[in-house]
Amino acid sequence: PAPLERMNEPDFIAGGDGGAFDLEFDDACNAYVVTMISGPDFLRQLEPDGTLTVWTGVTNLNMGEVAVLRRPGGEFGTGDGELGEVALTYVCCASCGCVGDDPQGVARLVRGATEELPMEVIATPSPGAGPWGVTAVDTGPYGLTYDARDRLYVGNVEANGDLVRADVAAGTSETLTTFEERVHATAVFGPRSILVALAGGAVVEVDTETGATTPFAELATDVTSMVRDPFTGRVYVSTPEPAIRVFTPDGEPLDALEAPPAAGRLAYAPDGFLYYLVVGWPTTAQVLRYALPERLGD
Repeated sequence: PAPLERMNEPDFIAGGDGGAFDLEFDDACNAYVVTMISGPDFLRQLEPDGTLTVWTGVTNLNMGEVAVLRRPGGEFGTGDGELGEVALTYVCCASCGCVGDDPQGVARLVRGATEELPMEVIATPSPGAGPWGVTAVDTGPYGLTYDARDRLYVGNVEANGDLVRADVAAGTSETLTTFEERVHATAVFGPRSILVALAGGAVVEVDTETGATTPFAELATDVTSMVRDPFTGRVYVSTPEPAIRVFTPDGEPLDALEAPPAAGRLAYAPDGFLYYLVVGWPTTAQVLRYALPERLGD
């Protein structure tokens, strides 16, 4: 990816009274962020050489998460350097000025089209009490991720707790399963499963074919993001305290990483680092990184 210093320049992570609110990478080492600022928000792509491309979102509707599809073979498994398929969420509370006539939901990037961020999944505003503790942010669709089969997942679409699977190529979506608690975060876990973090800190593995769930871990605190290192199988979980918790592939806790300065979100890149975005609202956005184990068993 681009050097850490370049990622921390204002044109990539700042803007107005806020800044970047989620971070992801594709196989070609492009970094993507979506913003949380007053007025129009932006999807931004930063290439390894520092070139920046920006797409403007729906007027005055906050962007919550960004997700990138990796090619078949697992995250970064092919090394073919393809640009990722990119999706993002729009979020805002039902009574906030950022809603207006614009729908919440999930949009995807279509490069060079007349409409470059078409909405694929329309969502109903759904209030929450976490993980950020801010009414205007803890609402709408959360837990955006692709699986290994070009299918997109997101929670809280029609109501808190539903987990929806969308085939963006076919333009269809269906409810995979429904939880009693609001969905806060998701992550790719296996060839046919994802992890889902629920309000209150329960993390479960969900079979993406059947919707069956298996307990993975209990954190007793809300979760802001999760990623799985496909090499070691370790799962990294960020929480609002702030903290970065580490789990084995079986859900057993390991020593936590050094605590970041403020609440944020995690992203996994192919350069051997775990990236952490201190979110750009209400804090000042900042990108940090942590070296990952170089070999199994470390």
